[in-house]
Amino acid sequence: MPSSLKREILCYIRLVGGNLLTGLQCFSTGYTDKHTTTQSKEEFLADLIHIDKRCEAYGIPIPETFGYPADCRGPEALEVLTEKGYRFARRGIGPEFPFHPEGGRGPIYDPNVHHPLVIPSTGVPGPNYGFEDLVWAVEQAKDGKIAVLTFHGVPALEHPWVDVSPELFKTYMDYLRDTGCTVIALRDLAKYVDASETIGKSITYW
Repeated sequence: MPSSLKREILCYIRLVGGNLLTGLQCFSTGYTDKHTTTQSKEEFLADLIHIDKRCEAYGIPIPETFGYPADCRGPEALEVLTEKGYRFARRGIGPEFPFHPEGGRGPIYDPNVHHPLVIPSTGVPGPNYGFEDLVWAVEQAKDGKIAVLTFHGVPALEHPWVDVSPELFKTYMDYLRDTGCTVIALRDLAKYVDASETIGKSITYW
């Protein structure tokens, strides 16, 4: 990780209202958005292939990054993602931090420790997540460690437990800008992290 990047922030947001916000990335959670732990390897692979075909039909780059629905993941999912050529995958805050359905704090991502297909979320904004939590996440981003922020929807009216209002989201983004954070998408990690270095890296299942 280049020492010149004092604070590295990964942000995620799903596609809402047809608008893709610059600097953020929409990533695949599979076609059916099912918990990967309830699917066979064949079903999960079929989900990913379906997403590939839909992206090709609309001229969208084929995903190389993944977000585990409901943070559910097992060894079979990692095998499929590896075989499919995915480089990075984002998980939630557990098991290191207690799960809260309406958002919360999580561990800082350390590329020297965490497997690239099991990248933890440092913050999951929702009703249980406030501005002070975002500040805390940013403060953890030092010494080559990366704060990963997972926004599920701005707004997420059909899923109020992960809803973030546009006004609050702007406050968060203004803070990242004003504090000089470098905000990148998950795919851009390849500029700083070698996804092929997986031996001995931490893998947790949920």
